[in-house]
Parts: sequence; structure tokens; C-alpha cells
Amino acid sequence: MNTLLIVADQLRPDWLGNPSIDCRTPNIDALRNAGVTFNNAYTPSPVCAPARACMALAVEYDKSPVQDLDGPDMPDNLPTIHRRLRDESDIHVMSCGKDDLTKRTTYWGPLGDWKLPEMGFSDAIRSEGKWGALVGLKQHTEVRGPYGGMLRNNELAQMFIDDMDERWLDQRYENTNPCTLPDPFYLDTWIASTAKLLLDRRPDKPWFLQVNFAGPHEPMDVTASMWESVQGRAFPQPNLIGGSPLGYGITYSEDKNIAIRQNYTAMVENIDARIGELLAQVDLSDTLVVLTADHGDMLGDHRLWHKTQPYEQSVKVPLIVAGPGVTRRGNTNALASLIDVSETLARRSGFSMNGDGADMSNFLAGGTAFRGVVKSGLLSWRMERPAVGIKTINDYDPDSSVAWAPPNPRNWQVDLTTDPEENNLALV
Repeated sequence: MNTLLIVADQLRPDWLGNPSIDCRTPNIDALRNAGVTFNNAYTPSPVCAPARACMALAVEYDKSPVQDLDGPDMPDNLPTIHRRLRDESDIHVMSCGKDDLTKRTTYWGPLGDWKLPEMGFSDAIRSEGKWGALVGLKQHTEVRGPYGGMLRNNELAQMFIDDMDERWLDQRYENTNPCTLPDPFYLDTWIASTAKLLLDRRPDKPWFLQVNFAGPHEPMDVTASMWESVQGRAFPQPNLIGGSPLGYGITYSEDKNIAIRQNYTAMVENIDARIGELLAQVDLSDTLVVLTADHGDMLGDHRLWHKTQPYEQSVKVPLIVAGPGVTRRGNTNALASLIDVSETLARRSGFSMNGDGADMSNFLAGGTAFRGVVKSGLLSWRMERPAVGIKTINDYDPDSSVAWAPPNPRNWQVDLTTDPEENNLALV
């Protein structure tokens, strides 16, 4: 059996299949209709590098070797799901895009094959994200990653630098003007092209491909055609009620909030179009398809942006599974964690990750729920959400957006049944 694992960066699950959000994703909808969609899937840590390290090792945050927002890098030669699939199951393991496994080093190699064997890959085109490409192009003469190299080769590097410099100064969300890159050179579109290249050159044997899209992570840069496609659409305003009456963070006008959410939607819809291209290139009768993300995005809710928070908008992720061994059952409220994805892939290949992940295989085949609680954490705070009962958040300060050194950390609880928007965190 083959596996196509699609991991978006900073994708909120409520932007998929939600009638109150005008986001048009026909290819993702087709996956939803063919398999299982988890309404309550969570990240073990709501920031890129720790989330992906936990997922690769199938361990909770406290056991991960990567604890911070920017690293450290994943240590070499650990028994990740990629390495074990390659070495123990003789599967051709591929990866492309922004995997964030070496985020601290900010080097991927001109061809994206730096540390390929150490990370467990048989073939890969690992790439930088938008901010990584900006730093690489501005601060180094040598090519640091394949995306920056591609921009240089096509004489687009300075155009990219000029655009990204403006967005860096504008708080990363505020600048919603379209970028000047032609569509084929937009990062997620280019990442999809590298995925297709890997599929074209794969050998005739079982394979695994992880496609790591860089969007819909900020900045809010979209191409002119992407920008045009979402004009005129309305979206709900952010929920400005916080866990504390004090409130904090950046707030924008209603028009700017709409513009931000329009561009976020355009990035999601571009990913959907690229997913359609990938699905057309594989045999779905023998390919398990998993769509998820490393974490969500606050998008102004509770006056917060980015991720790093224990609120649902930050710690929840989409999780859609379709393909062989998956009973079509639509939406489910069963709990799941990103670390369960790796354990499930391992079990389907004949081994266990021996970590904290739960095997979803029986549930996917039509069985009963497999997990009673999910956990998430980052630096100071820890969260637990049970299948039934009260969500708890320990050592968190809702009056500070600084997750790593909150001035007044305390313990909180919230009943998601009666307060799904988490407007009234209760101090305990």
C-alpha cells in the first residue's frame, strides 16, 4: 500500500467543510466524502518544529527533542516514522516542501537533499518557507534552499525580497496586497511541482510521500489571480472576547479583517487545487491519503494572531483520512492527535512506534473511538482535552501573548460543550 500524507502549515480546520466560511475546496471535499473527517483532531504542540518532531516520533511534547519555536533541529538518525518505514518496511520514503525538521540551521541544500538519509528519506526535495527563503536570499550568496535557488535562476529573487521586506515590516498579516510573483513561482504551487517530480521518479515499489505545504501560514501574500478570486467574499469577524476581560494584542478594522481572511482563504483554495493535481497522479485504489496540518491560526480571535496558544483555533488541526482500509463514515467527534497518524502508518506497515500515539486502524475500518484524551503544550503551558468533561490549561496567562515567559501563569478550565468559543476561561 502507498501513502500520500499532506501537511499544511497553520491551517484551521473550520476553514474546511464549514458552511459559514466561504472557502471553496472541491478536492478536499471529495476526500471528506470518501473517508473520515475528525472534528476533534489536535496538535501535540501548536508551533511548526515541535509539532512536526512529535508527529515524526509519535511522542507527546514533553518527550520531544524539539521544544522551541525555532528548533533545535531534529537530531540525526532517530527512529522517526520516515526512517522506520524506509529501513524496516522497505518503503520508498519521499518528502517535499517545508518540513521544518532542520529549522534552526536554515539550510536545505541547493537541491533540497541536505541530510536526506539522516532524516529517513529515500528521496526528497526539502525546502525553506517564505521567511526562510527571504533570510537565505538576503544574507547569503550561496544557495541555502531549492526555492530560493529557483527564484534566483528565474531572475525573481529581488522581486521576492522587495515584496517580503514590506510584509515583514507590516506585522506579517496587515499587508494584504497581492504579490508580484507569477503563479507557477508561488511557493505552494512550486512545492506541488516538486511533489509531482518525486512521484515521476519513484521506483516500482510501495511508497510514502509527505507533501509539506507552506500555506496558509502568514504573510498574507497571494498572487494577483489568487487575490482576484476571493474579492467580494464576506467572512465572520474575529471573536474579540478573551479569556480575561483585559484583552491584548493587535486588532484591525473590520475591512482589514475581511481582507486578511480573504487572502487566507485564497491560500487554502490554492492548496486544494494543488491537491487535486496530486490526486490525479496516484492510484487511489491502493493509496491511503491523509490530510492534516501542524497547527491552526488564531486569525485575530481573542485578539491573537499566529499560533502558540492553547485556544482551539491554535491547537486544533484538520484530519481527513481516505483510502484502502477506511470506511466512509463522514464526520466524527472522536478525539485524535497528530501523533496517532504516525502510529497508524507504522501499524499498517507491520511495526509500532512505541511512543504515545494511538492506532486509528480499527476506528478507520468502522470501529469505536480509540483515544480518551488529547494533550498539547508549548514551553510554559500544558493542555488536556478529554472526550467527555472539562478542558484544562495549566500554567497559562491569557493576558499575555508570550507563551514562553508569561508574567502571571495560572491554571484554567473551560467547558467546550457550553462555551465552544472559550470566551470564559475559569480560573482554578
